[in-house]
Parts: sequence; C-alpha cells; structure tokens
Amino acid sequence: MLHIWIRGFSILTNEQVLNSRILSNRILNDRISDKNILNDKISDNRILNDKISDNQIFNNRMLNAVELAIGKASNFIISNQSDEGYWLDFYIPGMGKSSQWVTAYIAYSLSRLPNTDKSVQKAIVWLLHTKFSSGGWGYHQNCLPDADSTANVVRLLAYYFKKENLLTQENFVFYLHEFADLLASYQDRNTGGFLTYLPGSNGKYHTMPDSAWCISEPSITAMAGNAFLTAGPEWFEQEISKAREFLISRQNSAGYWDSYWWDCRIYGTSLACNFLKQLGEIDPVKKAISWLKSIFVPSKGWGNGYEAVPYPFYTALSLSSLLLFENNIHSREVKDSVLWLIENQNEDGSWFSKPILRVPDPQVREPWVGSNREKCEVVTDVNLLFTTATVMGALYDFLNLSGYYSGSASHE
Repeated sequence: MLHIWIRGFSILTNEQVLNSRILSNRILNDRISDKNILNDKISDNRILNDKISDNQIFNNRMLNAVELAIGKASNFIISNQSDEGYWLDFYIPGMGKSSQWVTAYIAYSLSRLPNTDKSVQKAIVWLLHTKFSSGGWGYHQNCLPDADSTANVVRLLAYYFKKENLLTQENFVFYLHEFADLLASYQDRNTGGFLTYLPGSNGKYHTMPDSAWCISEPSITAMAGNAFLTAGPEWFEQEISKAREFLISRQNSAGYWDSYWWDCRIYGTSLACNFLKQLGEIDPVKKAISWLKSIFVPSKGWGNGYEAVPYPFYTALSLSSLLLFENNIHSREVKDSVLWLIENQNEDGSWFSKPILRVPDPQVREPWVGSNREKCEVVTDVNLLFTTATVMGALYDFLNLSGYYSGSASHE
C-alpha cells in the first residue's frame, strides 16, 4: 500500500485517498508506450527530414514528432528514477549531487503529462518522507533547507493534489498550507523578495547575516510566487502582491531579470514571466518577450542572454515564455526552436547541456557583473535530467497550445 508520511502521520492513499476511482487505469495502459516510440514503422530521422513547407507553421507530422520526443524524454527520466523515488543531478564540489531540489523540479514536469502517476507518486512519497524535521526541503537531505527547494515541492504538491482532486479532503489542504506557510517565512519584509537561505541559521553553508546567499533573489521569488498561485492565491494574497512588486522593480530596462544562481538571463526571466502573466501584469512580460525575440538565434534557439550560442535548456525556457501568449505559436521563433529541439534530442531521449548552475562566493552580491561572472563556479546537470525535464515541459506547452491534445489536430 502507498503511504505518505507527513509529520509522523500516515495517510493511506491507495485505498482511502488515491482510491480506485482516481487511479483506475492511470498507471496502467501507458499511452506513450502503446505508441511504441522506437517502432521501426516511424523513424525519427524520416520525420525530422520531412521538410515543412514555408507557408505552414506546423503540420501533423511535426506535432507527432514533438509527441514522440516528449515520450522519449519521459521514458529517459523515469528510467533514471531511483527505486526510492528520487532523482540525482548536478554536482557541486563539497556539496555533491542534488536530490530533493531536482526531484521536486523533475516530478512537477512529469506530473503535467498523462500516465506518469506511478513515478510522480514515488517522488512525492520520498519527498514527504525526507522533509527536514525543522520543515522544508533543500539541495539534498544533508544540507540546510532553502526557499527554492521548498517552493518547488509546494508547487509540485499543490499541482498534483489539485489534479487528483485531493484538496477536497481536509488533511491535504492542512498540510499543503502548512508547507506554504513555511515557504512564506523566507520572504524579506523590506523588499518583498525571497531569500535563498534564512540568515544566521547555520554558517556551514554560507548563511551568515552578511551573506549574499541570504538576500532577495528574483528567480527564487518567482518560483515562490508560482508555488503560492498553485497552492491557492486567496490564501497568500499578501505574499503574492509583495513578490509581484519586487519582481517588477528588479526587471532590467532591456526586459530581462538577472539571476544569482544561474549563469544566464533566461531562467529568472522565464519564471518571472510565468508568474507575472498569471497576475495580469502584461507590460513587463511583453517587454521580456521582446527582449527574448531580439536575442533569438535564427533557425535554432536561444543562448544564455550573454552569448549567442543556443542550448536546449535556454531554448526551452524561452520557448515557454513565448507560449504564454497564444499568438506567438505562429511565430518563426517558436517553429524554429521546436524543430531545433527535436533535431537535437539524444538517442536516449535526453538533451545535451552545459554548465548552467552558478555557485557564487557568498560575498559576491552581483555575480552577473563583469569579472564577477568569470570568477564564479558554474556546474552542469551531469545526468541531463534537469535540462531534459525543462525541454519536455516546453514541448508539452507547445502541444497543448497547438490543440494537439484537445483533438483539434489530427493525430495521423
């Protein structure tokens, strides 16, 4: 039986909460597997080499190729999940690989796809079982909890509980809001932004009061905002409002947001656009998208916002931002980037990556400025799971907006 442990309480979910009405036929009959992704009848190369006419933004063959790419990506991710339910990715010297943070991020991307319940449930059980006794989640179980990891877990739980109609049950609402309240404790009362770590909690991971690891950060603020919106905006109006004001105040005049933890201008920009668009803040989002279009590498995708060298991670994040507005699906940037992502998928379903996660010295407050950027350590998602989950999510956004899943497109 599937148990979820929260603060010592055992919630029996297979029989009482995730009952047969919810789970029936979900875990069985995997639609992606049924299509037999690697079937010789449908050659990936044949699909990719079939040119789309200039007067057609996308056709059914392209949409089918996108779905196949999503299926291969989800298979790659699920096949790399541990028996306990977690994933490992990135490697920071002195800290090792991430488990809690990346598991929450990856599981959220998977949870949006059909027929992934078994994998997502395993991840959720593991995350709830490994929650810090003091509350929250972190890079992994043996370091301090942080706002970003906690926000990723809250977003995952809120989305999945809603998807499975679990928030009609009082215990799930109670614990979700308890976790979200904990996340709210990371919000700076002066700026409205969210801190990565609470200052003074422990000096081991550079969380002394003067550390830049304990200052308001745009990408973490946007992730926290998205988590609150998913958990229930009516419960967190003040936190959401302050986060909105902080992000608007921190947008660069060119349209992007700098990020402390990422060696790019794309990640924070993508999260901020997602959050602000849901709040109806159209002008800053359009400004950001105009900037993204201005740095697009024709016939390919996006670089990190500094150099014009496209990578799947940045391309997927930028693609998701453009797709926040339905009319952008007909843009050349969307068509070119989707095709480029399909063409650059590895045989095993993953996408290639590069050093993307920045680990600044805690005394450096603006690691994106000049020589500071060159001095920072930047690490790669060595298992390619973080990048692959990001691309998979962006391609899923594209198929949803194209009407492919609603039946408006033929699936021949």
